[in-house]
Amino acid sequence: MVQATDGNLYGTAIGGINRDGTVFRLALGLASTTPSVPASGVTDGAGFSGRIAGGGIGSVFGTNLAEATTAASSLPLPTTLGDVTLKMNEISAPLFLVSPGQINFQVPWELLSSPTATLTVTTPSGTSSSITVSLSSAAPGIFTIKTANSPTQGVIKIANTSTFVARREPSPVPTPDPPRPATS
Repeated sequence: MVQATDGNLYGTAIGGINRDGTVFRLALGLASTTPSVPASGVTDGAGFSGRIAGGGIGSVFGTNLAEATTAASSLPLPTTLGDVTLKMNEISAPLFLVSPGQINFQVPWELLSSPTATLTVTTPSGTSSSITVSLSSAAPGIFTIKTANSPTQGVIKIANTSTFVARREPSPVPTPDPPRPATS
């Protein structure tokens, strides 16, 4: 048997009528796939600052948070997405997106007046250790998009579409109204 770089053992066995060789793999399963969220891994979803508030959009960064990237496709947002749940004070949070390294979620409204909350992430591989997250009474954020003309231009999305509002290039120059004749 030989251990490969993927951590599995590979070997051969001889047997059968023709004494054909069979190659087999023995998975050791040594790597931990339990989700992990560091104490500093929770931010607001717009500018990734450390401030989040009840009803706001948050992001969790960590490891083994999901098996694959899955985005919500309907409203209301699901509280389980790709077999992943995120709980704050045992309240399931609505999920926008889950991926192996990031989860985007809505902070439960029930936490609007709470100064802190415990957070856990649960996947089929287990539940993360609980971390304590500080909450603000309000945490406004502005989503930005990088463009050729501005590295951090604010974003406005037209409701119920995938269209972003953009300024016209070049920006029109306003023309003054023509003089009006005097009236007596």
